[in-house]
Amino acid sequence: MKIQMDIETLLEENYSEFEVAQKIKEEIKNYIASLPRFFEIDQGKHFLVRHTKNIDTILTNVFRYTLRKNFHAYIPLLNTIPIAIVAMGSYGREELCVYSDIDLLIVYKEIPAYNTQPIIESFLQILWDSGLKLGHRVHEVDTLFDAARTDHTIKTALLESRYIYGSKYLWFQTEHVLRRIRKDKPIDYIRQKMQERQEMTAKYPFNMQPDIKNAPGGLRDVNLLFWIAKVRYNIGKIKDLPPEIISDTEYKELMVSMIFLFRVRSALHLSSGKKNDRLIMELIPDVAKRLGLDQTKTVQKTFEAMHHIHTISAIIIKRLTHTLFVDRGNIPKLRAGRVAPNHYFCQQTHYSSLYAKRRPLMSILQQLLPFADLKEKFDISFISLLKCASTSQIDKSLLHETLKTLFYKKRPAAIFEALYKAHHLGTVVSPLRKVAYLPQFDGYHTHPVDLHSIYTLKALEEIGDTYVQTVFERLSEDQKALLRLTAFLHDSGKGRRKDHSLLGAAMIRKYALIVGFDEKAAQLADTLIRYHTLMSNTAHREDIYSQKVIFAFVAKLKTREVLDMLYVLTYADIVSVSNSAWSANNAKLLYTLYRHSAEALTNKTVLNEAAKRNKIEKQLKKNPAFLLLPNLLQKKILGIESNLFFFKFKPDEIIEISQWAYSLKKDYDYKIHNHEALSIEIIRRTSVNLGYILSRLSSLSVVNMDIFNLFNGIKYFRIDFDEAIPEEELFYVKEILDEMLIWDKKPKLKPVALKASEIEINCNHSKSYAKMKIVTDDRKGLMANIMTLFDDIGIDIASAKIQTIKKRARNLFLIEKNGNFCSNKALVTERLTTRNKTDKG
Repeated sequence: MKIQMDIETLLEENYSEFEVAQKIKEEIKNYIASLPRFFEIDQGKHFLVRHTKNIDTILTNVFRYTLRKNFHAYIPLLNTIPIAIVAMGSYGREELCVYSDIDLLIVYKEIPAYNTQPIIESFLQILWDSGLKLGHRVHEVDTLFDAARTDHTIKTALLESRYIYGSKYLWFQTEHVLRRIRKDKPIDYIRQKMQERQEMTAKYPFNMQPDIKNAPGGLRDVNLLFWIAKVRYNIGKIKDLPPEIISDTEYKELMVSMIFLFRVRSALHLSSGKKNDRLIMELIPDVAKRLGLDQTKTVQKTFEAMHHIHTISAIIIKRLTHTLFVDRGNIPKLRAGRVAPNHYFCQQTHYSSLYAKRRPLMSILQQLLPFADLKEKFDISFISLLKCASTSQIDKSLLHETLKTLFYKKRPAAIFEALYKAHHLGTVVSPLRKVAYLPQFDGYHTHPVDLHSIYTLKALEEIGDTYVQTVFERLSEDQKALLRLTAFLHDSGKGRRKDHSLLGAAMIRKYALIVGFDEKAAQLADTLIRYHTLMSNTAHREDIYSQKVIFAFVAKLKTREVLDMLYVLTYADIVSVSNSAWSANNAKLLYTLYRHSAEALTNKTVLNEAAKRNKIEKQLKKNPAFLLLPNLLQKKILGIESNLFFFKFKPDEIIEISQWAYSLKKDYDYKIHNHEALSIEIIRRTSVNLGYILSRLSSLSVVNMDIFNLFNGIKYFRIDFDEAIPEEELFYVKEILDEMLIWDKKPKLKPVALKASEIEINCNHSKSYAKMKIVTDDRKGLMANIMTLFDDIGIDIASAKIQTIKKRARNLFLIEKNGNFCSNKALVTERLTTRNKTDKG
């Protein structure tokens, strides 16, 4: 940097200290601007070391300038000036990131012949004015020991001290004091640091946007390992620890993960333009670009690195500290709880020797099976045993048998979580390999897929909702085992382009058979995974008081068994997201949907209709013409209430009618067809006086009539007659339609009385609709009378099926309950049967 060459010039030209600081500030600005280019060439620890050395150069030259400014040409030898500049913290470790604070210690010796305080103040003032972010301490060398005793944070900073510049004589004295500090009350210090770390991880929990410095598995875990190792072994680097404390394999794994986090942290600082250790969603694209990775891979590798650091650091720290905090009173308890060589079960916790020999993973799993009904925990010593276990010769049939047995246990989640911590989860449960550390940036999930899967399984073991617990307890042991399997693997299809529910369903069907479930159970697992988001989506996005919604929902499930299992699975899936995800509102919505669905499953007729409609909707969604429609229109078509509309018309006809209604600009429109028989189609924003039309065309027999509510308040009417009319009479039909549609004229009708036995009214047909069925001899004016009556009373027909076969009229009406029908059903019957009663009299 230029500042190395400018000291003499600055002195000769008599620049003020502030002017010097501004020149340094400009040099620093240019240097920081160049760092992205250097990062492209040299990432990881090398980038941090380079940056650290450059900051060393700046500080060294500022101190040299300060000395020359104060001593002029009479500057003494550097070692005789009792001031030393020392780096601390990440700066001392040579891990200084771009915008991190520069932790500086200035040590001095109070010598009467040297005016040290003005020199130190001048040095610091230039650094402050140059814009460097300093975190500094100034200590007389003889006060360091007492300062370290007053605050373990100061002691930690001093343990990482690194000489930069100044008196080496004074630095030697400082090192002597640092040795005393290191040996002072090591157990108390280690206990304080471990407690501090525990509090820190509680404050910065691991989630989808982790703090890569402070969260579990962050760089602070490695720092803690180093601090404890420094106090216990006085090492300069972690690799200097004895091999019985950290193996070559563990060290390499730790370093690879740590170096990747260094890369991510540097990229984060460069992308943010400031100090930032949180990998937030908005920064991921730029961070990934700087690292040369795709976005998902960047986050996935970050999670993996943090997982490795968290586990390995915990194991090494345990080896460093287990003799310090051992309670010898527990040794007889451990011996009494011996399960196998190097396996102890005490106080609901599994323990092992930290120096146990490598064993086959399957033999360890076999030992754990008897404990899988208990609420068990795993000490990090046992995780160490699992981590170094051999996986080279796993008997697949024994593995699958063991897994099936686990799913029949009450509490298998702890074992799977232990396997996850030991980095063996994907080895044991193959469907989870491709979702290891897979991020879920949907604004909802808070953990990667593999952790979320474990927490979902754990949620089944600790159900906090009384009603959900009741439903779960009603399940058979076979159903509970299958539910545990599906809860654990419900998201195993994620990370691919295809819908994860469909892909996961196909995967779990095969896997269920592999681990020993029968074909029926495998099909049930397929259904549960296929629809594992359906219940939550329906409860939160649909009108769960709508009969159409309920029957469309249960049509997919088909049985009460699936409904019960899906209800519990949905609960577990939501609870596993976070502590606050399961709210009173969630509980109420899902309970209401579950109760309505359970009732609906008893109505097989309507249920079959719903299943039939679902099938038609699937065909419609694949129709090329449908896919070309605007998204809004697609949603409106699928939202049409009437099932009969979908049963009556083919997909192309549904699309054509819907487009016609969607493009309606005026109040109404109609089409007249007169090929083999006369047919009239009408769309209108308000009701149509069908009685008037039918009365004016009473010379023709109606063979079929359809009435459907579409969308945007538009109704569709279709009337089919038994024969065509002469072409010259079409003008007359148009005149009738225009008269009615414009003026809403009412007809003058000759009453057509029915027998009471010919009328069937059912107001309990469904929650949304009443049904009226009329079976009688066909006669002129029948439909005109019925439709006029409905218009007079204000009865709103949702859909109608009008048929005349062999001179018998069979008319079916579905009528909305929220209208005037059920409250006036006696009046409807009376009006339709009045003439017949008079004749009898």
